[in-house]
Amino acid sequence: MIGASARYLILVAWPNPDAGFPHTTFVENIVGAFLLGLFLMLLLHRLTWRVDLRPLVATGALGSFTTFSALTEEVVVLVDEGRAAVAVAYAVASVALGLLAAGAGIVLGRGLGTRGQRA
Repeated sequence: MIGASARYLILVAWPNPDAGFPHTTFVENIVGAFLLGLFLMLLLHRLTWRVDLRPLVATGALGSFTTFSALTEEVVVLVDEGRAAVAVAYAVASVALGLLAAGAGIVLGRGLGTRGQRA
């Protein structure tokens, strides 16, 4: 509920253009991928005693904030509107930048999670 509500509020505040690139979902998914990588590394390295947070935050809040179904629906709409090149660019950029963002979150989370600890 938390992630889906945040997604909805962002979409209301910053709606996708009718005939443009679905920037809102794109940004939400990239930010969510970063936060997921960050959270999971912090959980692994700092919050080891709070493994119960993983389903709540990772699967629940961030899982409903970043949705593959929204990306897929928007790709289908773009293709249906005759904008296949935009649809392919959107899908490829979403996956590629999502992986990079998750990787950046992992690196940051690993650094924060091990700060002050002996190796």
